[in-house]
Amino acid sequence: MANAGLADGTLHPFYSNDQDSDNGCGQAAVATLVRHYGVGPYAGVDDDCLVARIWNDHKPDTPWQKLGSTPGHVRNICRFAGFEADWYSSNDREREHAFRALATVVEAGYPVIVLVDMGKLGGSMGQHHYAVWYGFDDDHVHVTNLFDGYPGVHNGEQCIDNHTFLEAWHCWLLNLPGFQYAAITAAPLDQAGKQTAPGVTPMDVAPYTLDEAKDVLATADKRAQG
Repeated sequence: MANAGLADGTLHPFYSNDQDSDNGCGQAAVATLVRHYGVGPYAGVDDDCLVARIWNDHKPDTPWQKLGSTPGHVRNICRFAGFEADWYSSNDREREHAFRALATVVEAGYPVIVLVDMGKLGGSMGQHHYAVWYGFDDDHVHVTNLFDGYPGVHNGEQCIDNHTFLEAWHCWLLNLPGFQYAAITAAPLDQAGKQTAPGVTPMDVAPYTLDEAKDVLATADKRAQG
């Protein structure tokens, strides 16, 4: 059970498929946030066609759609869907700071979309996937939108120890600026920035406010891409 952020089972996991939303895990992650917050132009779309609707409106932006969506594209989809959203990346040196800053956002009740290497989580090597980080405890992060049948995944959720998560967050195959330790933060426009994280967390995350966390993430992103 996650003891910071949202409780297990709070979010509805969504998935892309080969028929109408191929390589659409980024769009599926946005769908999870849409359903959780219930705001924006997609709020009234049925669950059965929500991912396909988002995918049709915002198809993957990589060549021939073969590598899915870039983090910047997922951020833009979030903005269209009614969120204040930002995209951040990091590097090996800055990843701990970025991790703690994102944990501050998660603790405040805002799930974060993260790009992970499923090869580090029991899947195929080099398979990159957008998951949703919604909670954590002392030594683990809790994510959803993973596929049942993978080790430790139940109802789309997996509890991952911090070290393994940091390794999976490093998408080695996409060794380009902006893809390493990539994350998209998103909050409804009428809520963004109104909450602050309540102090030190069980994993001793620095007691950032949300604005401070954004500054830390922006600094890490600048250093990663500079």
